[in-house]
Amino acid sequence: MSSNPIPVGFPTPYNTGLRGIGVDPDDLTDDGGGTYSTADAVIEDLDFTGTVNINASGITIRRCRITTTDFYGIRCLGPGTNLTIEDCRIRLHGVNSAAAILATDGITISRCDISGGADSVKFEGDGIVMEDCYLAGNMGKVGVSHNDVIQTGAGDGMIIRRCSIIGPWQQQTSAILMKSDFAAINDVLVEDSYMSGGNYTIQFVVGGGGDVTNIVMTDNTFDDDSWNFAYLNDGTAGDLTETGSVFV
Repeated sequence: MSSNPIPVGFPTPYNTGLRGIGVDPDDLTDDGGGTYSTADAVIEDLDFTGTVNINASGITIRRCRITTTDFYGIRCLGPGTNLTIEDCRIRLHGVNSAAAILATDGITISRCDISGGADSVKFEGDGIVMEDCYLAGNMGKVGVSHNDVIQTGAGDGMIIRRCSIIGPWQQQTSAILMKSDFAAINDVLVEDSYMSGGNYTIQFVVGGGGDVTNIVMTDNTFDDDSWNFAYLNDGTAGDLTETGSVFV
């Protein structure tokens, strides 16, 4: 991780998650984890030590702590769409951890403190919003796996705003990696966020699934000691608009 501090005004572990809203984890109810299959259910004020599997649409996870050595912290696939995650702290530990959040379509993540996993969050779907979150990559797996903080292999309509995204420091691979491995990636907005780390701090790559189009980066702040702040491989097609970047 960079020795440079996160600039004032961006999310940190102290102003996001449970600490951000003043919730004491000791006040949460212990829960080992499990599968939730009731549409529109609200899951709140729980302390999980295993994977939370979401298997229905419209579920909300709020004011929870998830700490696990499992592959995933929250796993939301198949029918688990339109998931909302708010004010949660999610930590993955251990050599087998894959992603703190694995999700498909229609996910909104707000004010969360997320770290760990080979990838902190992994998305392959449409209509994803992440805002006001602190995300840190799994520094312990650097050198033995492909590390990204946010990774997506497909999707249409993603918004990342007002987040701090801290990748493995000058090692593989990125704070944000969007590569169209499975389907095209289109209409992505990254704005008002702070990013650091990675070989390429932010990376957009055309893979075998289609084009990468309409990528907009606006008013973002980058650690001045990071390696490359933006990269677009347009072997098939692609377009990136970048304005207002600041380096600190």
